[in-house]
Amino acid sequence: QQFINNYFRRMEQLNEFLIKHDLENIEIEVDGGVKIDNAKEIAQAGADILVSGSGIFSGNIQENIKNMKLKLGGL
Repeated sequence: QQFINNYFRRMEQLNEFLIKHDLENIEIEVDGGVKIDNAKEIAQAGADILVSGSGIFSGNIQENIKNMKLKLGGL
């Protein structure tokens, strides 16, 4: 499935809510549409856990994992 760009703002709002209410121990998980080219942006918007099915399993799995790690480097 395709990632819905409106979720960027929703994640930011949820993250702000969690901080405001001292609930920072709650993790935000994104499942659906996570690909190599948008993973870093999703993480920067506040996602703690990224679930990527076709983003990893389409094509060369080892290469996709390597590229995902490189893209997320430092986060």
